[in-house]
Amino acid sequence: MSIDTYVTGSVLRELREIRVERVQAQAGLTDTDIAAGMQAWRDRLDRSGMFARVVRVFDEGIDPDAAETRDERFEFGLGCLLDGVTARLP
Repeated sequence: MSIDTYVTGSVLRELREIRVERVQAQAGLTDTDIAAGMQAWRDRLDRSGMFARVVRVFDEGIDPDAAETRDERFEFGLGCLLDGVTARLP
């Protein structure tokens, strides 16, 4: 059940990421436009003082939704889940 939930959640998240990319492309947004929007969002989060960890992710240049890391992120998460299940088995 846990593995099924993980896989289903990963697929839904990937579909959401792809949908956002498609909407951005259809809107004619350039990489510069997207970066400016992300910077504005980062700045709002920083001003709120409530999201220091998220701001740090921005500042370290990490894109948790990067298309080129989708497979790696899935495999890492699945490996963590399987390691946890294995550790609990007698």
